[in-house]
Amino acid sequence: MENSNRILEKILSMSEIKNLLDQYATVSDDIRFEKKEKRIPFLIGILAKQMDDQELKLKFCELILDYRTSLVLEILQIAHEKLRKNPSVLKDFDGNPLTNTLQLIEQLDAILPKKYIMPNNKLANEMPKGSIDYGDQVELKVNGRKPVFTQVSINYDDDNIQIYEKDKRFTAYDRSVHNAICSLFEAGNTNFTPDQVYRCMNGLEDKQYVSPQSVGAITKSLDKARRIIVKIDYTEEAKAYKKDTEYCLIEDHILPAKKIKVRAGGKEVSGYKLHGKPILYEYAQVTKQVITIPSNLLNTKDVINTTPEVIVIREYLIRRIEVIKHDKRQSNRILLQKIYNEIGQSEPNKDKMKAIRNIINKLLGKFQRVKYIKCYKFYKEGRSFKGIEIFY
Repeated sequence: MENSNRILEKILSMSEIKNLLDQYATVSDDIRFEKKEKRIPFLIGILAKQMDDQELKLKFCELILDYRTSLVLEILQIAHEKLRKNPSVLKDFDGNPLTNTLQLIEQLDAILPKKYIMPNNKLANEMPKGSIDYGDQVELKVNGRKPVFTQVSINYDDDNIQIYEKDKRFTAYDRSVHNAICSLFEAGNTNFTPDQVYRCMNGLEDKQYVSPQSVGAITKSLDKARRIIVKIDYTEEAKAYKKDTEYCLIEDHILPAKKIKVRAGGKEVSGYKLHGKPILYEYAQVTKQVITIPSNLLNTKDVINTTPEVIVIREYLIRRIEVIKHDKRQSNRILLQKIYNEIGQSEPNKDKMKAIRNIINKLLGKFQRVKYIKCYKFYKEGRSFKGIEIFY
């Protein structure tokens, strides 16, 4: 069947389309189309997919055969009533639920987080390493002193996605994006934009500029997290904390959210609406393995340019420093090899190792100036740098 946009172009001139749009500018009380010129062809395409509605199918066929403008109006009238009664019953031209394509315009919450949230349990730490195979159920040993195991499985919601590809996996950068979402959620935001996520994960103020490249990287990460499903059976772990627990299992996408349109600063922009608390955060709260820091600690743009690599290194340093500060059994040393692994460069050359030490030096220098730590020093093993000692 010929594409509905081309069909409509044969039936109506652009001026006629605009006249019809003026007459049917409001598709419903709550729903608006993203681009005005696409409203009619989009609706006709949608209605053609309604296999259970013979009346609409017949009218669409008549439209194709007769090229009669009046039928466009009739179809729009039927669509208007059907959308008003139940928008979820319709599907788009690809057969997806209409509510995923017709996007509600909401007012952006825009609550600036004062605290930054980081789930810091075994699952959150292992996922970015790639040590948990996708598609298989694995046992995570979550307690070293008294063996306790949690069953975990991770997969995409689409069997056609090749999850062994590196860019499809949940990375350390994706984890930072996720932590920003947790922080926005905890601050009271139910919707957000990629710009907000970037500002949150870098401790920036609400109006500070975010580059298109950064927005693109955030959006790619968010859309990935919306597709990955995590299933966690933490019954045994919960019983270790609550004796009367019988069964504890949760399953959800890493980012339980849908795409929407939000109104911010007088403009309509793409955003996301959360359905609930992110699953990794919910699970970490069970055992109180959540790190909370002041958001402004993440603002290091005065000492170093913010790149995905800097974001990952900065967050790793903070997590380790927090553990060192709050667990006296922990060594005050941070191994450089752990940082290399975190950024996905387990065997960097000499120039790269020097560049990473330079990043660490600038970040820790800033932490020292704001009195997050007292001081630090690099230490060697033989002639090679081995790690950093943290003093607080």
